[in-house]
Amino acid sequence: MYHFWSILYSQFMYLEKWCHLTNTSRRSLARKLGDISATSVARWTNSKRFPKPKDLIRIIKITDGAVTPNDFVEQWAEHHGEKEI
Repeated sequence: MYHFWSILYSQFMYLEKWCHLTNTSRRSLARKLGDISATSVARWTNSKRFPKPKDLIRIIKITDGAVTPNDFVEQWAEHHGEKEI
C-alpha cells in the first residue's frame, strides 16, 4: 500500500515545503522535535546543517514519512550547486 505523501509527491519533499504545506512554523516543528531550537530547524531548511540521526528519525515520524534523509541530501546538493544525485 502506498503512503499518502508518496502518492502526492514522488519527488523530494524538503522540510521547508512540508512546513508550508502543513502550515507548521519552524518554531512549532522545533517544539514537536523536543530539544531542538527554531534556529536549528532554520539551518536545516537552509542547507546550512544536517539534522543528527536521532532528529532525522523524529522528522520522519512527525512528517509521517513525507520528509526523509534523502530529501536533506538532495536539498544540500541543489543548494550548493552539485549535479543531481
